[in-house]
Amino acid sequence: MGSTQFGKFHDFCRDSTLPVCNLFIRDNQPPNEKYGGCALTGINLSSGRHVGNLGSILLCFIAIFTTLFLIWRSERKRAAVGRREIQLFLIGFTIISICEIFSVGAFPLSDSIRKGFSAAHVAAICATAWLLLLNAIVGYQLIDDGTAVSLGLLVTSALILFVGTGYIALDTAFAWTGRFQSSHRTPNQNIGLYILYLLFPLICIVGFFLLETFLVIKVLKEKRPM
Repeated sequence: MGSTQFGKFHDFCRDSTLPVCNLFIRDNQPPNEKYGGCALTGINLSSGRHVGNLGSILLCFIAIFTTLFLIWRSERKRAAVGRREIQLFLIGFTIISICEIFSVGAFPLSDSIRKGFSAAHVAAICATAWLLLLNAIVGYQLIDDGTAVSLGLLVTSALILFVGTGYIALDTAFAWTGRFQSSHRTPNQNIGLYILYLLFPLICIVGFFLLETFLVIKVLKEKRPM
């Protein structure tokens, strides 16, 4: 993995295939090549086109079908706490997987379409990580789960994050305002996306595990789920 210099994506994009890397340069195909890394060519097609990251594409399809199965199964657990809330998280994860097929999957798409999917992918990661954290809070029953208030808070806050992050990603990709155009140059520094795409989801995931650990061990006084 690349350097951890705050806000700088160049080394990450040189060494890995992240959706955010499609936003900083024109036509990031084959992945890594324009960042000075080892080009991921995958399967060669005509006219210099490629289909790459087949492993990621396959895993995304598996993830989509698995998530849809979990949503179907959760419909049968009517007494489960936070059933509707966890379904919202699963829907968010499905959106992430669909976007990843086209943002990281290295299909021969137009640059604008790939950037659109990449922006949606980045925004979905931020919003879905937030939904994961809120699902941990739902377990404490501060608000009755499954109610309009509970679901409304989750959906509204997640949409705010999705739209806000998506706008920053799209503005970065297409330079609508020019505010993030400097990130198109090495070392591809973008503080907003660095926080929303990398740091914020990490905080949400850590927070989820800490809250769930406390809930299981201290509140429910169980150890087997751990």
